[in-house]
Amino acid sequence: MGFALFLGEEVGCVGSEEALEAGLFRGARAVVSLDRRGKEEVIRAQLGQETASLEAASWLARRLGLGHRVSDRGVWTDSAVFAGVVPECLNLAVGYEGAHTDQDAQDLLYLDRLGEALRRVPWENLPVRRRPREVWRTGLSWGWRERDRVEEVLWRLKQTGLVEVALVYLLENYPDLVDELEDLLLPW
Repeated sequence: MGFALFLGEEVGCVGSEEALEAGLFRGARAVVSLDRRGKEEVIRAQLGQETASLEAASWLARRLGLGHRVSDRGVWTDSAVFAGVVPECLNLAVGYEGAHTDQDAQDLLYLDRLGEALRRVPWENLPVRRRPREVWRTGLSWGWRERDRVEEVLWRLKQTGLVEVALVYLLENYPDLVDELEDLLLPW
C-alpha cells in the first residue's frame, strides 16, 4: 500500500497524468482517490464509464463502516486517469461540501473518522474483478456514450478545441466510423 498526493487535479489531472506517464502505478491493484463531496459515496464509474468493479466498491463501502454506498455518479478525478493500467479505480466521499464555491467546507471530524476507517481496511483482501481498460474524457461534464451521434460529439469537441484528440480516440477505438467521420469533417 502507498499514498500519493497529486497537484493539478482541477486543471486536468496534471499530477496524476505525469505519474501515469512515469509508470508509477503499473502493477497496482487499486487506486482510491479521496476527492468526493458528501459522506456517502464510493464512486465506481466516472463520466458514465466503469473504473472499478461493483464487487470492489461494495467491499470497500462495507469495510469502512461509515454508511457509504456504491455510486455510478462520478464525474472525473485522479483515480480515473489510471483506469487503463489499474483494475480498481475508485473515488471516495470525504466529507466536503460546496466545492468550487466560496462556501467550500470540510467536516474535519468526519475526515478524522474516515482516516481511522481507511487505516483499518485490510487492503490485501480487496476483490479485484475489473480488467484495466482506458476510459476517455474530454474535460467536460460528459463522456462518450454509444448512443451519442457522432455529429453531436464532434460539435461539442469543436467548441472546446479538442477535435484532434477526439479523432485519434475515435479512429483507434471505432474504426468502423472512418467513412462517417470523413463525411462530417470535409466541411471543416
